Amino acid sequence: FFQAEDGIRDVAVTGVQTCALPISAFLTELKVLDVSEGYETDTLELEADFRVYSGVLDAIVNVPAGFRCDGESVPVAIRFLVPKFGQSKRAAIVHDYLYRTGGYNTVDGCFKPVCRSMADKVYKELALLKGTPAWRAWLRYSVLRLVGWKAWNKDKAMREKVV
Repeated sequence: FFQAEDGIRDVAVTGVQTCALPISAFLTELKVLDVSEGYETDTLELEADFRVYSGVLDAIVNVPAGFRCDGESVPVAIRFLVPKFGQSKRAAIVHDYLYRTGGYNTVDGCFKPVCRSMADKVYKELALLKGTPAWRAWLRYSVLRLVGWKAWNKDKAMREKVV
């Protein structure tokens, strides 16, 4: 999972380079079930654990089977332009999980908290990895930075009730 840093490439060098930085990767297939209560998909439930490696977190994030995601929060009026479950649904699922839980469990079971800005960066990272055009990933990331605090605070209040 390594890639040379931009601008530091040498055509004569092969294999892992010493200036390597960790990058993200999807480690498992995304297996979801549409559990929506209507004709339009608005809720997906994971049928199996979904694991990704995030270079932003330098960690594996495991979203457990049974987790439900409502996709990207897109106003109804513009869903024809930006579907809730489009090309970036994998990023949206991991992002929703990080917002809802406030972190992730490490491989050895320890909980690692994340802040909102890191969760948003993970979204952008995974959207780009899946092939979302850079301009679209940056636009969605910018919207998350502007208005994501509402969802973060709502989820934070729910997390505090559980504890």
